[in-house]
Amino acid sequence: MFRMMVTLGITGLLAAGMAFATSSPDWRGPDRTGQFPASDLMQSWPANGPPRAWSIAIGHGYSSVSVAGDTIYTAGIEEGQTGYLYAIDLKGNLRWKRSYGPEWTRSYSGTRSTPVVSDGRIFLVSGIGRAVAIDAANGRELWNIDLLGRFGGRNIQWGISESPLVYDGKVVFTPGGTRASIVALDVRNGEQVWATPPVAGPGGPMVSAYCSPALIEHNGRRLIVTHLSHALVAVDASDGRLLWSIPYRNRHGVHTTTPLYYDGLVITSSGYGYGSMAVRLSEDGSSATVAWRNDDLAVQLGGLVEVDGRIYGMDSSLVVLDAASGRKVGEAADITKGAIARADGLLYWFAERGEFGIAQITESGARIVGRVTLPRDRERLWAHPTIAEGLLFVRRGSDLIAYDIRADQ
Repeated sequence: MFRMMVTLGITGLLAAGMAFATSSPDWRGPDRTGQFPASDLMQSWPANGPPRAWSIAIGHGYSSVSVAGDTIYTAGIEEGQTGYLYAIDLKGNLRWKRSYGPEWTRSYSGTRSTPVVSDGRIFLVSGIGRAVAIDAANGRELWNIDLLGRFGGRNIQWGISESPLVYDGKVVFTPGGTRASIVALDVRNGEQVWATPPVAGPGGPMVSAYCSPALIEHNGRRLIVTHLSHALVAVDASDGRLLWSIPYRNRHGVHTTTPLYYDGLVITSSGYGYGSMAVRLSEDGSSATVAWRNDDLAVQLGGLVEVDGRIYGMDSSLVVLDAASGRKVGEAADITKGAIARADGLLYWFAERGEFGIAQITESGARIVGRVTLPRDRERLWAHPTIAEGLLFVRRGSDLIAYDIRADQ
């Protein structure tokens, strides 16, 4: 069975001798699959939920958090339009905050990108397409790039939203421009390492699609898979050469789901009129064909999780698909639309209206064994939950809240 290899930003940390066993220095866990390497967690919650460890006020946004060692990183908007990166210790104390320039202030104003930590550097991109590298120790800016200006891109309806991908001394972004669709930059200085030429779509080159890419390994070959506005695409991780492009469209060109790799399949899901899809890779990964489609699961913003050959995602409810066939095999109607993750054998979800909880996996779907409802925020809550160092991190607009979910308390 072919499985996804963990070859992302954490590689740099390990090489530097900083192995964070239960940290999550990347988007949706250390390998971007929604799986968090935590253990010895509470297997059910009391009626009022797990103990709240602390909360801290930060700028407004939808960025999730990354945790590297004893430091938490996230981003938010202050002063109406300025993006800030925050470094917070595990007790909820602010270590430092640094501005990285103007942020997205149009429809659904707020930060989007989740900071990615690798080898002492933090990488993120603003909603207006400014990519930055920042010193993780003190917040000093190391370099910045105007992605859209440099690569001929134009912004999208709700702002650039990807979390950059880091591997082998490179950081990958998706400007979706007339000079490059996907680019890899040197982590040290922002210089171009490779660029994928524009990928044609209806009416011209396809633009970025809100998606954070994944790095997968298939039969010894590494591929970067992501979405452009009208397609699921893969490029060779060594040089950025386009390998294949599979049409994948919806009403708004919004494809937020980081694709999953499972047993030779690349699986993804999208809302706004498309649903879920899997493509089967050729032996060397240089081509792909559609293996199945399913309209029962259409994930707008919440990601996918694979467990024992089943795919879990949030539509209007929790829906479960068989990974090999795409057939619907389960549902949990009492778990409503939001983001999903997994840790220590349990599913974690965070609904966009403020409810979050944990559930045991069952044959027919999932059974809730803990639930908390936060006071309603003025906007939807779209930050994904993060589980690290015995804590569950949830974001309610401008508040970052940590819950102590350790079993031994």
